[in-house]
Amino acid sequence: YRFNLRNQAALAEMARCGCSWAVLSLEISRKELEEMSRGPFPAVPLVTVFSWPPLFTSRLMPALQEHKPFFTAKREACYLRKTSGHSRVYADHPVCWFEMLPDLRQMGYRHFVIDVSDSPLDRPLDMERLLTEFKLAKPNKPCSTFNYGRRDLTEKTGVKR
Repeated sequence: YRFNLRNQAALAEMARCGCSWAVLSLEISRKELEEMSRGPFPAVPLVTVFSWPPLFTSRLMPALQEHKPFFTAKREACYLRKTSGHSRVYADHPVCWFEMLPDLRQMGYRHFVIDVSDSPLDRPLDMERLLTEFKLAKPNKPCSTFNYGRRDLTEKTGVKR
């Protein structure tokens, strides 16, 4: 389980509870990272730059084959993994922000997480390759930048909340 830390107030609360370091939300956007970087960091923020988290977890056990792609209505490929008592659905590629490292460093972020704790694969991820790509700020292709470039509703529509 993870906290969903996406702003200075959440980071300050973690610091108040005694945390010196805190992993920011996997759902954080570039805009939120930029806004957070303007103030002093109450706890050292850790930005996840590589992960392959499940899109969702369910107690349902659908009649789909594991490790064989199935497709959403938008033709997006997904993979199913079944574990004890639940199933997980994964995107067909990981989230990777290696290409954004120069931008993140320019904002003041210095500590990063390469999370290899989960994936739809039966084999471990190639750590040597991931670390080389991290060092070179070269993305692991194919990959997703997920919410990094996400625009909020105000930006999309011009309507303020």
